Amino acid sequence: MLQRNSLRWLLGSAGPSFRRKPESKLGGWWWTPAQVIILLGLLGLLPTNAGSQERRPKIRISNAGFTITALPLLAAKDWGIFASSGIDVELIVIAATLAPAALSGGDIDYIAGVGPASVSATLTGLAARAIWFSSDRISYWLMARPQFKTLDDLKNKKIAISGGVGGTNHVALVVALEKSGAIPKDYVMVGIPGQQT
Repeated sequence: MLQRNSLRWLLGSAGPSFRRKPESKLGGWWWTPAQVIILLGLLGLLPTNAGSQERRPKIRISNAGFTITALPLLAAKDWGIFASSGIDVELIVIAATLAPAALSGGDIDYIAGVGPASVSATLTGLAARAIWFSSDRISYWLMARPQFKTLDDLKNKKIAISGGVGGTNHVALVVALEKSGAIPKDYVMVGIPGQQT
């Protein structure tokens, strides 16, 4: 009998008088607070679109700057290539000297670019590997004022190297000078702060 009376109370035909005014009457039923709570609880169990959507893994990729070397990453993100592959990519600008620490700490998943900082970190024990290259050639420019027409004109003149002496840009300039038949020691190379991967 206790169950029957409880059921009647939930259905609104017996029990305490928690009746609403006639304007809360819906199709001949009076809605009690218990009925409203049960109805809301049942509605909460229904699946929603947000719950049924598959969650994409989030990948965080660092780069020293959004320059021409980052173009493949920026294009892949803007063109939806990552999204169509089911990957949610966040591109982050982090100084090349800080990126290995962020990688080892789990703050980022990948470093875009192999340079002195990442090579040095790998040699000191960071478990990292180069997994892809966006180009099989280096992309550097040597710019000078209009009065300098040839490499010989730059001998004994100061050449600014972003990222500092010993960095990727410095090594690239030395290699380019050697390949062109020049002697790198004939040129004055000065390191300036700049983006360096």
